[in-house]
Amino acid sequence: MAFNWTLLLTNGTLQLVKSGTGDRPRQGDKCLVQCKLMNNFVEEKDTEESEQSLFKFWLPLGRGFYSRDLEQIVSDLYVGSECVVRSSDVVDPNKSTISLHLSLLDVIRGETTSVEQNESSCILESVSQLKNEAKHLMSNPSVQLEQVENALDKYEEAFDMLYSHATATMLEKQSFREVMVGLRCNLAICYNRLSKPYMAWLHSNAALNMRPMEVKAVFQRAKAYLHIGDLFNAYRDIQILESCSYCDDIAVNRLKAQVEQAIDRQSKQNDRELLESFQVALNTRSFVIPSHLNIRAQKDRVCNKFT
Repeated sequence: MAFNWTLLLTNGTLQLVKSGTGDRPRQGDKCLVQCKLMNNFVEEKDTEESEQSLFKFWLPLGRGFYSRDLEQIVSDLYVGSECVVRSSDVVDPNKSTISLHLSLLDVIRGETTSVEQNESSCILESVSQLKNEAKHLMSNPSVQLEQVENALDKYEEAFDMLYSHATATMLEKQSFREVMVGLRCNLAICYNRLSKPYMAWLHSNAALNMRPMEVKAVFQRAKAYLHIGDLFNAYRDIQILESCSYCDDIAVNRLKAQVEQAIDRQSKQNDRELLESFQVALNTRSFVIPSHLNIRAQKDRVCNKFT
């Protein structure tokens, strides 16, 4: 029996057929709901169809697992009550009419949650889902640039969701700060993979402002410094990682070797440039006499005039 939950719940006609005598559910409770689908074109003797159209499920109120319309209908019921949602006010035997019979069988009390707590849970769940999708894209050892870009889009979407939907009070909570630090680190990883070290430095530094000893952020900032060419700060971050026993020693040693090689190349380049400048000066005899020697020579010439 094909039907559309959302269309039926939003556009259907609701009728209470049994009042019930038990408790009424509230936000945070788990409701045992029995659902029966009826179609006037299906005969009662069709037992297989009847069995498929009758089922039970637990509905947690305020968690966003099902449509808000269904939660609203169930929250207005009492234990033992029953309601019917029909796709049409008038039952026409010549047309297919679907009706949904909902019965509230039981309620398990949960913690009373406020609207802000519900919104916080929904935001964190949505962000967690986006993070998992991005991690799946990055889990392949031979990940391609296109996959990194797709993962970056997921992380940025999660990042925007936090700032656009969460209130200032939510962002001050420890749970939100933990998620924010993790997102910043993951964004830095993606930007370093895409050879955008300045953006990687921005996010890793922001993560360190929220949690000063976040080793993942220090590691990504060191990589960003290396790509930028700031070898002094890159080596300083590596020393920080070595002092706090970063879990991935192999990665730190590999990055340290890259930084040391870059320092060695830079030193050789500086020495070569100095030697080239010295050779040019020898060939052209264009040595620059220090200023203090020039002053002394002038004094000697002045003294010679009076002798």
